[in-house]
Amino acid sequence: MAQDKHSGFSEKFICSVCLEMLNDPVTIPCGHNYCMCCIKKYWDREEAAGIYSCPLCREEIEPRPELTRNTLLADVTELLRDMAVGSSLPRTHAGPVDVTCDFCTGEIREAAAKTCVTCMASYCVTHLQPHRESEAFKTHRLEEPTGNLKQKLCSKHHKLLEMFCRTDQTCVCLMCAVIEHRDHDLVTPDVETAEKQGQMDMKRKEMKRIIWKKEEQVALIKAGIVELRNTAQREIQECEKTFISVLQSIERLRVEVTMLIRDHEEREVKKAKEHKEHLEKQIEELKMRDDVMLELLKMDDHICFLQLSFSSSLLLDAWPLTLDPNTINGSLRISEENTMVKFNTVKAHYPIHPDRFERWPQVLCREALFGRRYYWEVKWSGEHADIGVAYNDICRKGGDSKCLLGGNDKSWSLVCSDSRYSVRHNGVDTLISAPSSQTIGVYLDWHDGTLSFYSISDTLTLLFRFHTTFTQPLYPGFRVTGSVKICQLN
Repeated sequence: MAQDKHSGFSEKFICSVCLEMLNDPVTIPCGHNYCMCCIKKYWDREEAAGIYSCPLCREEIEPRPELTRNTLLADVTELLRDMAVGSSLPRTHAGPVDVTCDFCTGEIREAAAKTCVTCMASYCVTHLQPHRESEAFKTHRLEEPTGNLKQKLCSKHHKLLEMFCRTDQTCVCLMCAVIEHRDHDLVTPDVETAEKQGQMDMKRKEMKRIIWKKEEQVALIKAGIVELRNTAQREIQECEKTFISVLQSIERLRVEVTMLIRDHEEREVKKAKEHKEHLEKQIEELKMRDDVMLELLKMDDHICFLQLSFSSSLLLDAWPLTLDPNTINGSLRISEENTMVKFNTVKAHYPIHPDRFERWPQVLCREALFGRRYYWEVKWSGEHADIGVAYNDICRKGGDSKCLLGGNDKSWSLVCSDSRYSVRHNGVDTLISAPSSQTIGVYLDWHDGTLSFYSISDTLTLLFRFHTTFTQPLYPGFRVTGSVKICQLN
């Protein structure tokens, strides 16, 4: 009981900055007490503003006061130290995974009790008191401690992200909402989260149905493999019974027939196994996508959910691409299993092929994209690179615009350089103002008639979106002056 009384009394002589017993105590004009070194360091940080405040009540003091040691307090705190006999005051030191208080200045900082999204700062129990007691802080919004405050701020206006723009699929602050996104479809993050979670639930149900069907197919294939082996074995046994009764002159024929049957068996089993492995790989990919969606659904932070769900939704439509050697121009070289192309000043003499680009240093991919959504990413280097798509009937012979990606009505492209971006279609170039990035994401919605280009760095930024009606399968293609690498997406 005596210890509790002593502890409660001692807490009245704690410095609110270092959270230790007052050392060389001083009293400032508002009446609060601090260690002399602590309040000096605190005011030194406010020197540039020229206005000094109390760390606890925030009362502004001008000009900077001269500090004088409070001898009475010094005697009391010295007496308390003697009475403590080695005991320590209760602390809430921050652990390795805790969010720390932004206002603690001691060597050991305290764990934050709340985060104020109005101040954009975290406070321990002691430094939170003004928010609890002062009328000036009554309108501030307190949340559970969080260390990712920057994700909740608009990178342009440094304001809290409080709205979601459905038109551009991005979170915005109120200033963005009334300026850049004034005529866009705007909702609150919780409304958009609820809608996207509903859509994600529907996708998961569809995936589970597909998984169930593919698992059925795998079971049928396994049964088919067993039947193939049994059939082959029965045929071998029947042949052996037949040839046992035949003259030795046809022994060689028995061996040949046995080998043919074995070869047929191995070919069929190999095909069946390859099909089974392909289906199992698809099942694994679908399960991984389902796991990603499940993790997203567990998130309570609306802003993080919306930002991550958009990036994840693109990766759900990721599609592997390989370069087509039959289309490559002689100035280019393919490597890394047909996923990388480099420019070379020495012309290569490739076999003559009707699909090969004759003059422009361009190459198309093998895959025909049609009837669904596709997403892929590429890394580029050099003076510039054109990244786009084209119909298969784009002209290959000659050096005019009818053979250039984006130079005709059969292709669309993004032209990248270190200084700028532009998009090109049917010979018309449109400049884009955006920071340069060496990684570009491409999202194709064939049915919807949209082709979107994204700049990928720490964030995903929409550069441009074509709106049209596609009438043929599309083939990804590149014009290269340095190198282009098709990224492997998981």
